[in-house]
Amino acid sequence: MGVAHDVAGNSDSALIYYEKCPKICAKGTFRCYRFKPSIEIRLYRICQELVNNILKHSEAKQAEIQLLKTKTHLVLYLADDGKGFDPDKASEGIGLNNIFRRASSVNDKVNYEKGKPGTIANIRVPLS
Repeated sequence: MGVAHDVAGNSDSALIYYEKCPKICAKGTFRCYRFKPSIEIRLYRICQELVNNILKHSEAKQAEIQLLKTKTHLVLYLADDGKGFDPDKASEGIGLNNIFRRASSVNDKVNYEKGKPGTIANIRVPLS
């Protein structure tokens, strides 16, 4: 089914731990296409950490996950309607450090934006 479906599917188990779990919608632009296992695992772990941050910190009512393939990149997009955070002033917590460490080790690009409301995260993975 793919990374976005797996993470969104696994987030249902978080309902046990969080009373105010946001509705999570997962979308993708392709079907039945596999990437290198290292890319799939890395994106899965990054997405897992981002969903965990949404559940723990954002107070979001909704979150969206998209996995898009361009000619040169695989793009993981997550957005929520929570309280957001200022990426420039965010404390370097373990979760954010894990995301940046996983991404920077292989030239992935991580970008956070303050949404209106919420937070938007984009992770760009080169396919070559």
